[in-house]
Amino acid sequence: MNFSEYKGFVLDTVLETYPKYSRITLLKDLEACGIKIKKGTEGLGNGIVDISNLFSDDDKIRECFKDNDTKAIRCVEQYEFFRSYKYSVLFEYDDQESLLKELISKKLVRDFDEESEGVDDLGETTPLPSMCEREGKIFLKFNFAFRGYDPVKSKDVKLKYPLLIVLFKDLGVAEIRFDRIGSIFKDTKEFSEFYKRKILFAKNWLSNVLKANLKNLDLKVIVDNIKEESASDVILYSQFMSMKTGAKAKLEIGGDMEVLPILGELQQLIDDNASLFESVAEVKELLDNFIQEIKVTSETPWVQLCWKKTKERKKMIVKFSHDILDEQYTLLQHLGEQQGMERMNYVTKYLVEYKRDHLEQADSESDSA
Repeated sequence: MNFSEYKGFVLDTVLETYPKYSRITLLKDLEACGIKIKKGTEGLGNGIVDISNLFSDDDKIRECFKDNDTKAIRCVEQYEFFRSYKYSVLFEYDDQESLLKELISKKLVRDFDEESEGVDDLGETTPLPSMCEREGKIFLKFNFAFRGYDPVKSKDVKLKYPLLIVLFKDLGVAEIRFDRIGSIFKDTKEFSEFYKRKILFAKNWLSNVLKANLKNLDLKVIVDNIKEESASDVILYSQFMSMKTGAKAKLEIGGDMEVLPILGELQQLIDDNASLFESVAEVKELLDNFIQEIKVTSETPWVQLCWKKTKERKKMIVKFSHDILDEQYTLLQHLGEQQGMERMNYVTKYLVEYKRDHLEQADSESDSA
């Protein structure tokens, strides 16, 4: 693929598929990457791009690409490493950093930081990854090319679709991150198989090329333990329950509530009136058994956890779908407006450290008892 065609893929991807908040973020990044943008009465020349008379973000981005396409493309490639993604799956892995260096020397992996010239490998089936390292994390980005037709705009559209692997060296966890793909690029019937194949592609690369031993991270056990605790920073936000009677229910907190309706409220009623229930122990036992039976006998295909808003971050809601796509892993879906990778990193770190501090420690204490 020549540079002009590659540029078309990048520009189409930004203009046709990025949400508005991502395009705004990218405009700021373009300036940080060395594309000087005219502000106020600042004169032109010296490579300064004048977007003062342009109103739409799309037109501003096009103008930045006109005479600075190399810088602009590299900026987008960098942005793809560190932006947020809608979906991810987690696996435990063993470190194979030395082999990764060998792959770089053999040109089977592009070192993004060392190779300032050139562009990402873009292909339809087995593209070679680009790699960079930041703050104890190794990022491996595979770039897939897709073509589609937008019937609304009556135009052909090209897509550069990143599949990102993040290796958390301190946690021993590999996270595969990816986004939803639009229906103009894939038939709706192929959606579930599409994502399954992309996850399998990443797993196979880690196992067969990087020679990493992957192990499923049992997020169902972790999430089940978190949702039963009364943690100050994270709460059960919503869950779907499939009961043994065949009944199904979606429960979700509303307003300023911090407990699920029905079951959560019933449990809170019992807890808040503990002194009253002391005189009617049989009734309390019946209610406790009722709540426990529903929890134990009901299947919960998915749950949503909410990390509360703090001074450092906004509220985060993550949906956990267990045994998704007929596989043993859990799919994480990061809901709401996402920008940088920090919130995704926080959730991953929280889950792994929770496992270490609570579940593994409990197992260790049980074994030594």
